[in-house]
This record gives sequence, C-alpha cells and structure tokens, in this order.
Amino acid sequence: MLEQRKKDILQRLSYEEYVKVSDLAATYGVSQVTIRKDIAELAEKGLLVRYHGKVSLASAAPIPFSQRQDSNFVKKQRIAKMAVELIEPGDSVMLDAGTTTTMIAEQLVDRQPMNIITNSLSAANCLDKSSHTVTLLGGILLSRSKCTVGPVTESEIAALECEKVFIGCTGARGTVGLTTGVVLEAMVKKAMISAAKEVIAVFDDSKFDHAGVNLFADFSQINTIITTSSEKSKPFLDELRKKGIHIILADEF
Repeated sequence: MLEQRKKDILQRLSYEEYVKVSDLAATYGVSQVTIRKDIAELAEKGLLVRYHGKVSLASAAPIPFSQRQDSNFVKKQRIAKMAVELIEPGDSVMLDAGTTTTMIAEQLVDRQPMNIITNSLSAANCLDKSSHTVTLLGGILLSRSKCTVGPVTESEIAALECEKVFIGCTGARGTVGLTTGVVLEAMVKKAMISAAKEVIAVFDDSKFDHAGVNLFADFSQINTIITTSSEKSKPFLDELRKKGIHIILADEF
C-alpha cells in the first residue's frame, strides 16, 4: 500500500504542476505527518521537490519565469533573431509557451502584420501593441509557465492550422526526441505540432541530454532545429543531421 501510494503521488504530479501536501493527505486518508514521510523519501531519491507546503516533480520544479528568461539570455536572443528570419510574408505562426518563444514574439513586434496563435501570456503581452492579429488560446492557466493548457486549449488548436510552429522544450532525450516536465504542457505541444505544416524547435545547447519526464515529439516530427553549439551538443547535432533534420546554429551568424 505504501509503495503504491508513492507511485500514485508521482503519477498525479506528472499531470499537475504541483499538489498541496494537505490535498495528498486528504486523498489517501492519512495524516500530513504520514504523507510527509512519503514525500521525504521521494525527495531523497531526487524524484520531487518540496516548497511552501506543496510538492512538484523535480523535473518540473517551479523556477520563476523571469529567472528562466535570464538563463542563457544571449543564446536565446540569437536563436530568436534567427527564428524570425524563417517567417515568410503571409505565414500564420504558432508560438509555444517558453522563454525563447517569448523572445521570438519580441522580435516580431515590428514585423509585417501576420496571424499569430499562442498559448503564452508572455508572448501575447509582448505583441499587444503590434499590428499582428494575435489569437490567445483559452484553457487552464499554468502560472509557472505563464501559459494556458488543458482540453480547451487542445481543442482550440485542433480547429486551427498554420504554416509554422516554434516549439521549445525542457530538454532533448538523446537523439530520440523533445521532452517537457508537465504532461499538460506536453499535450499542448503535441497538438501544436499536429496543426503546423512546418515544425521548428528552438532551444539552446544546455537542453541536450537534459530530458524532462514527458516525451512530446520524436525528432522525426521536427523539420528544423535552431540552437547553439558546444562540445556537449556536437555529437547529438551530428546524429540529428544524419536523420535529415535541418540544423541552424544561431551562434554562427
């Protein structure tokens, strides 16, 4: 029973951004002291993190959006500048939620008017005073990522199509595919990929071999990767080129 409860806690956290300790205790009909022992054991194994009476998967720990945006800022900015060069007049574009895609939105502000679809509150806010037609997708607000997720978001995406989607990730699982830390975010990313004629992944070299728990795209689904180079990423990029993926190294321009 004890081991099953721990498995259930991890399963629930794969679908939710965080869960309150009090809610877990109520769900399983045990005291908070008992549930905290379970949490402590899982935390010691590096599977989850605790903060302010809540728990989250370690791979989805709540790093503030502003802090993530500051991380590798110059690399992300170069990637964003390269990304907008791929957009052609008349394109309709989807922007995934993330720090790099928010920077793409910033680069698009003064561009020729186009249709832009996003689930990112940060991207939509950047484009507020632009001349673009911006569609902000509805759904459940995921505060850590400043985005909308869930069945409503997915159904709205399913009714749309676009020329290009720009997708970020928590990490790349070897040369298998792209991952994220929260199932609900993974489902939205999958829907966006299905709605686009061309899929462009945008992430810096720190994401290679730094996988999240939820695989949302096989590399065979990705047309182009815009990234940066390092000794760590070179062998992965060489293998991905062999798979026929167009690789653009933003730090070479």
